[in-house]
Parts: sequence; structure tokens; C-alpha cells
Amino acid sequence: MNRLFIFTLFFLYLLSPTLSLACRCLQPSLERSFHTADLVFLAKVLEETATNKQLRTFSARLIGEAYKGNPDEVITLTTARSSAACGIDFEIGKTYLLFGKKNASGEPPYLYNFCDGSRHFNPKNPQAHSGFSDAPASSISRILANLSTTNFIQKHGTGGVPLKSSVRGILRLNENQKPAALTVYAAPQESAQTMPELTSFEQLQLKEYTYEKSGALVYEKKDNWFKVKDKNNKNGWIHNNKSQYDFIPLSELLISRSTYLTPEWNGLIWPEPGAGIPFKLNVPKEQMIEVKRTQKIADSLWLYIKVHKGDPCTDGQTDTFQASGWIPAWNEHGNLTCWFWSRGC
Repeated sequence: MNRLFIFTLFFLYLLSPTLSLACRCLQPSLERSFHTADLVFLAKVLEETATNKQLRTFSARLIGEAYKGNPDEVITLTTARSSAACGIDFEIGKTYLLFGKKNASGEPPYLYNFCDGSRHFNPKNPQAHSGFSDAPASSISRILANLSTTNFIQKHGTGGVPLKSSVRGILRLNENQKPAALTVYAAPQESAQTMPELTSFEQLQLKEYTYEKSGALVYEKKDNWFKVKDKNNKNGWIHNNKSQYDFIPLSELLISRSTYLTPEWNGLIWPEPGAGIPFKLNVPKEQMIEVKRTQKIADSLWLYIKVHKGDPCTDGQTDTFQASGWIPAWNEHGNLTCWFWSRGC
């Protein structure tokens, strides 16, 4: 019995250094991994670029859009050399789901380790991989997409509310009225100082709204007063007291036009105006859409759109759509999320 006891102690002693050096951590939930990381993305490992006694460095190529943060297309992955320090044994050519954290100084390079949730993961075959405590492997991509959307909204808001710099519509000359001399005021009241240097409608910031017809961009409206800007970006107010102008609000301007999404759109489409869980849609630059209707909620304006599958101007397919839903008229910076080609295709 004594010999067996001594042998057992000796055996455990031999194992103890290995056990003490092993990576020990409770696997975090997917939600916790996401919120504690600075970067979350999928990437394919390209090659090992450097190594030393403590760290290994790899290069990897970003796959799709990041779920969190803005990594470069080619990313540097730094991990502990030893698996005992929870380093990741990256395999060249494999795809990984990565949760990167800034180092102790708060600057790149970002560090990756097993305990933070990083792992080999192919979204095309999720069942072949392990899940998280709160997410089976088959649900990882969907949950990450939802977390990414929620994170974006918390950071940037839903948009839809115009700022002082936001375009509200177009002011055009009334074709049934004889053009009067232009008077621009410094404030929306007739007792305000006028701006004598502005004598012509053409001196204002104009936008063509239909074939060879332009109107002044309107940035604010107070009763019959309209805030405009000149070519030098100086603000002024026009009083439409004699109905010599017609105002076309944005809610009417975008309907039944050759409309397209601008780079200011964040890619989110909502099931209801600013409500529900939006989904992300990746489309080419200036993707054509149809604005079917609008809805105003307090100061915000929302547009119900249908997104064409292709480009109806080139393929002639005017009735095939890939998605539909609501988008804000302005993003969080007050910039327009869509506009139109005044002359059609």
C-alpha cells in the first residue's frame, strides 16, 4: 500500500508542471466575447510572418465585412507561441472566427487567444465546429449579425433625424408667376438684414430635379421661410410671401424617380420605421431602388424602399427586387441616404 501511495505521488509530481502550464479558462459566451473584443471578424490565415520566444505572428485575409471594428483587408494576427498561454495554433489556409483585443498599451497589434473565443470556424459548415455556451455552432453567424447590428445602432443611432446641414427639399421657381427680384435675408423675418450680394437665383446652391430644370436646395423650413445656401456655403433665408416659389419636400421628391442608394446609407433595412430588428444588405455602389412611400415620425423621415436585383437601366428588369423595407432619409450625420437621377437612366 505504501509503495502504491509513493508511486502515485511521484506520478502526480511528474505531471504537475505540465498541468500548471496548461491553458485554463472558462469558455466565454458568444455575447461576452463580442462585447469585450475590439475587433470581431472572419479571416483566412495566409502565412506565418514572424516568431520569437513568446509570440507568433501571422497574416490573414478578411472575409466579408467585420462584425465589429474596421480591420484592414490583410490583418496581422499575434498570438502566444505556447498553447499553455492560450495561444492559437493557426493553420495556414484555414478560416477562423477571431476576437481581437488591443495590447496592454491600448494600441495595435491586436492579440488573439483561445480564451477570448477565437477559433477555427467555417460558416459554410458550422456543424463541424464547436459552439459557445450561449450559441450552438449553427447559430453563430446569425447571432453575430444581430450583435453587430445592435452595436452599430447603439453607437450611431438609427438615423432619420435631419440636422441643420440636412437637405429638406427643393425650392423651384413657380412657372405661373413672373420671376421677381431675389431677396435673401440673414434670418427668417422681414426685419432682418438682407444680403444684397445675392441677386440671382443662380447664385444659390441648385440641384436639377427634372430634365434641365433646377431648384435651390432647402436646408430648413419655417412657415413660408426657406433656408438656402449660396455657392460659398453661406446661409440665407427666402420668404415665399408672394407664392413665387414652389417647395417640393423630400417626402415627395424621392417618389417615382430613378432613385439610388448613396454611400451615406449604412446598409441596414428595417421591418418598420426605426423599429424591429434590421438586416444588413450588401449592394453595389449607387444601387437602384424604388421609394414606394414615406412616413414621418416626429422629426424623422423614413422611406419604404424596394431594392432592385440588378440595374434596370442596363438589364431592363424593372420588376425584380432582392429586398424591401424601411430606411431613414438621413443618416446619423444628417446626410441623405438616397437620391435620384433627374434625367432618368
